[in-house]
Amino acid sequence: MSNIKANILEKLELKNEKSLSWLLDECINRKTALNKVPGEEDTFEFRYQKFLKGMDTVLNGQGKNNAPHVAVKILITVMEEFKIDISEEEAFIIYNLRDLGKFKEKDKKLFGNLKGQWGTLKAYALEETEFNETLRELKNVGLLELRKGAISLPQNVVVRF
Repeated sequence: MSNIKANILEKLELKNEKSLSWLLDECINRKTALNKVPGEEDTFEFRYQKFLKGMDTVLNGQGKNNAPHVAVKILITVMEEFKIDISEEEAFIIYNLRDLGKFKEKDKKLFGNLKGQWGTLKAYALEETEFNETLRELKNVGLLELRKGAISLPQNVVVRF
């Protein structure tokens, strides 16, 4: 686990590195099976919702205009370390779902909310068809749950590598 955390912190240069370090300690757990065979993949539990909610403390001091860009960079770096490839647009969508918790939100409502933000953050802008495709990709990776147009976030993401 310390290798994962060290790799993430090494790739990111943040003003508030201590809070990110603490957040990673809180959200990443190595799971060891009693009957694990040598050479078998390690299993990690990533407390996904807790990490997203804790992002606000990490982003303190980054400035309102810079915070979304830093959050996207953090999410991409963390997911890369878990061998999950996400684009900047996908990371931006995840960042904007951080306050969702165990509630659900309709995809059309989320698209409307993001459309307003995309006016100032054009780098993450998507058309509606691209947006729906991006949601399906995030669902397939396991980073969100999508059913009948309702979006929710899983509590934890289990990763094996």
